[in-house]
Amino acid sequence: MDIAGTGKSYLIKAIRKKLSIMERDRSKVSVKVIASTGVVTFNINISLIHSTLSISIFNNKYSDLDSKRLKQLQERLKNVIYFIIDKKSMVGRRMLALVNKRLREAFPENKNEPFSGWSIILFGDFGQLLPVLDFPMYANNISYNTISNDGIASYKNF
Repeated sequence: MDIAGTGKSYLIKAIRKKLSIMERDRSKVSVKVIASTGVVTFNINISLIHSTLSISIFNNKYSDLDSKRLKQLQERLKNVIYFIIDKKSMVGRRMLALVNKRLREAFPENKNEPFSGWSIILFGDFGQLLPVLDFPMYANNISYNTISNDGIASYKNF
């Protein structure tokens, strides 16, 4: 169980540092830690999934980015090669599908690969908090929401 004080923040920092050292000889050395809730973003320099990937939090629909915002996203992520998603239990199928879809949109040269070829590391405990208004990413039940069903496929890529 993901209990406070177990060293998860320390471990994320250590993984971030190790991956950066391993990639030092390349031009891309960035590890981006993201989470679905603002409460966890203060502890270890975590960004919100929504703001990092330009995903709207106000509506339930996915929309492609205009060319200006797409260029900004590509510039912001150009040196990122690893995404660590913290509090994985709170990231539902729909959100995982949106992460996959946004990365494929931003980097179309690899759009046939899951997450457009980016390395995604899920961190946390599925036994903790459930996602809000979404199914857990591992749930196999069929939804009326196509994006949610795409999330099942995204999760199975792990």
